[in-house]
Amino acid sequence: MTTLGDILSPDTGMNAPKTETFQEKILKRAIEVFASEAKATLWLNSELPSLRHRKPIEISTSAEGFEEADAVLARIESGSY
Repeated sequence: MTTLGDILSPDTGMNAPKTETFQEKILKRAIEVFASEAKATLWLNSELPSLRHRKPIEISTSAEGFEEADAVLARIESGSY
């Protein structure tokens, strides 16, 4: 199971610019929607029928995958999922 520590990028120091990865973005968004790190982590590691039985964390390595996973979170947030 992918954990919070696996997703977050290591601190590269104050002088290095920090670019947030798509996996970090989907993690933050999931925590926002579920209001719980534990629930977000469980969701991120679940094979979802709406994502063709893929895990949100695994597809969120690209912009396209992030958008797919974020669309599912938007449906959950709106109550239509």
